[in-house]
Amino acid sequence: MPQNLSNFILTVTNDWGALHPAVIHFPIGLLTIAPLFVILGALFPQSRKNFYVTAVLLLWFGTSAVFLSVSTG
Repeated sequence: MPQNLSNFILTVTNDWGALHPAVIHFPIGLLTIAPLFVILGALFPQSRKNFYVTAVLLLWFGTSAVFLSVSTG
């Protein structure tokens, strides 16, 4: 492997900013889908608890992932 390429690979993998495009879409997806589960919980009373728990988990993971994505720049 040429010296220039190995330096480039190490630089990109150690840079948080390089992860930003991948990391930013994860919380967007989670936080966008969470309201769908709240609506499903309202429409299907027999499974309401499961839908609401799923919505809360999605909101929790999405909010946690926002801090990671902000740290990537």
